[in-house]
Amino acid sequence: MQKFNENITRELLLKAGSIIEKYETIARETGANFNIFEIADINTKETTVCRVLTELLSSAGYHGQGGAYLGIFLRDCLKLNFTKDEIDNARVYSECPTDKGRRIDIVVEIGSRFIPIEVKIYAGEGIDQCYDYLQFARYNKSDKNAKVVYLTLEGHFPSEYSAKKLTEDDILTISFETDILNWLEKCVALPDTIRKAPIREILIQFASAIKRLTNQLEDKPKMEMLELLSASPQNMRSAKAIADVFENCREEKIKAFLSAVEKKLEDEPRLKRLTATEIFHNHDYSLFNTVKSFKGSGAKCVGINYIVGSDIKVSNEMYNILFRVELDFGGNNLIAGFGLAKNGERIGDRE
Repeated sequence: MQKFNENITRELLLKAGSIIEKYETIARETGANFNIFEIADINTKETTVCRVLTELLSSAGYHGQGGAYLGIFLRDCLKLNFTKDEIDNARVYSECPTDKGRRIDIVVEIGSRFIPIEVKIYAGEGIDQCYDYLQFARYNKSDKNAKVVYLTLEGHFPSEYSAKKLTEDDILTISFETDILNWLEKCVALPDTIRKAPIREILIQFASAIKRLTNQLEDKPKMEMLELLSASPQNMRSAKAIADVFENCREEKIKAFLSAVEKKLEDEPRLKRLTATEIFHNHDYSLFNTVKSFKGSGAKCVGINYIVGSDIKVSNEMYNILFRVELDFGGNNLIAGFGLAKNGERIGDRE
């Protein structure tokens, strides 16, 4: 841990707090906090986010910008180049059914290319999901050069549970925190977007919601923070010292919260707590093996799984009802819900 002066560190925290408070006041007074994506909780719902992205990417979208947004996305996010005619005639749609009864979040069909895009915000992975999508693209849709585009908050690679033996030659990872934000900023900067206030403001709100979802400061407070930290070597040392203990502090708070939930539910006779040895494909661990394990897998939430009651029969197969309580590492979202489990694996995404 870096050596630091206690008084200077305390002063640094106070100044940082003042910067945040100043911009929170400005946001309240200007109405910048009124973000429809956050108010309606759209930014955490993958299905709705996919619909918004599909509409923006579609050349026939109601935004009236033709293929402008799609062209930037293909060029900057996917590193693919197409002619204007190909972009204007591309087909972009969501919930594309596969031969195995799955649905690809977003598909871009352009020229001879079939581009499947899988979006993950908080939902868990499906078994062989990315592998199946690639097989569908290459063999059912005859695109031998197809790659699965895997869009997550931070741009992590899918686990073997979903990808099997696929490599970076088969899967392109992109992120909301950099790729999608940069794309939105370039879309907002287009002259036609600037002149159309409703479209411009929606894109700005979408970008702002993503910044909060990925724990990023808005540009102005971020710049003031940078100036504060770089003002002196001591400020930098103090900031590093604070950062060194921050993750440990957050981990302990998460453990304390989930331990309290576990204690509250331990006497409930209808619930059977799943132990650390009964994990769901790297998405559940014991309470005291949380942050480090999850950082390695790219997951964003840690939680507790319970089996509710006895087995149930569905279409001649036996399942368990799963109850899960989870908290994201930002500490911003508490989620609880029911699902199905079979043979120690969660079936589908949580509700």
